[in-house]
Amino acid sequence: MKNRVFPSLAALLLLAAVATAQAPAAGAGPASANRTDLYMVHFVKAAPGKATELLNGLKVAPPDATMATHMLVLRHVDGDDWDFALIQHLGPKATIEASAPIGPAAQRELRVWHTDTYALGPSWAEFSKAMGIGTPQAGAAPAGKDVYVLSDYRGAAGHRTQLEDTLKKVAASSARPADTVLLQHRDGSPWDYIYVTRYDGFKDYAAQQEDPETDARARRAGLTQDAGLEIRQHMAAHHDTIAVRVPVQGK
Repeated sequence: MKNRVFPSLAALLLLAAVATAQAPAAGAGPASANRTDLYMVHFVKAAPGKATELLNGLKVAPPDATMATHMLVLRHVDGDDWDFALIQHLGPKATIEASAPIGPAAQRELRVWHTDTYALGPSWAEFSKAMGIGTPQAGAAPAGKDVYVLSDYRGAAGHRTQLEDTLKKVAASSARPADTVLLQHRDGSPWDYIYVTRYDGFKDYAAQQEDPETDARARRAGLTQDAGLEIRQHMAAHHDTIAVRVPVQGK
């Protein structure tokens, strides 16, 4: 299947990723067996006063996109510096053509900065179910009250395997581990992992933070101390952001 990635992808990254997107990278780390598909992770910060205009453009997939609604679009509520995050499903492989347009020049003028990264993740069926968009409408389904926490992690040198193992334990210790997704860097930005958790609204988010069974589940999952402290033993940097979903425009 041929897919076209999100049009704002920088030209150099596009060309560099072509050579590697279709085969596992040497020394890429302990990619789990369910990382069968490629995703494009796009973070963008809007120019002052241009957030609404930028978002309106981001919600529209390219005309030739074969999986136009296979996209999770998040709007910043609290946390890191980005305004919008897009996680676009590309399938098991992606093909980039030098002749393909990079994107509308007008849209590029609406942003202060952006980053694009290929990532490895589960099938769309697994991803969309975890993120609450496992419906025929997928990312175009009306947004409900769901709240998302998106965290990006960069592993400390020599500790990336331990970081991944710890993140998997954190996911296993969740009250609802099926509502989490872990993506692994393939090519692009300096982060190594993206970890996304979905909650049934802010009340559910607060309830899970105060869950008295959290420590017991953490011990059963193999964590020896508070999850945040254990993760910090293996990471060089991280950012956490609370966000809400924005529906994309279906065909």
